[in-house]
Amino acid sequence: MGLFGNLFDFDGDGSTDALETALGLSIVFSIGADEKENTTAEDDDFNELGEDLFESGVEKLESSREELSELEEQLMDMECREPDDILSTRYERWESRKEQLEEQISDLNDEISDLELEYEV
Repeated sequence: MGLFGNLFDFDGDGSTDALETALGLSIVFSIGADEKENTTAEDDDFNELGEDLFESGVEKLESSREELSELEEQLMDMECREPDDILSTRYERWESRKEQLEEQISDLNDEISDLELEYEV
């Protein structure tokens, strides 16, 4: 009986000769090489996917920072145009809009902080 018993007894004669053992081992090594290639290809695909996700995350971070800058400029402009009469309807609208803008800025700051932590930027 050979190294692998009768596993490679391809001709069914009850024994495994050297040719059958060599053929069986070549099949095993071939399967192993194919599995290694598939694993490497899957790893490459995963790495490419990870890189794509990272790049899209960094792009989102940059976009969010630009948007934050624009909102902060709008807030500064708005503060410069504060109405004098704090009891007027115009002042109430201005104050409401200012609060909305400050809330957007706060939410965007939180989003940026989360992205910076996620992508270690």
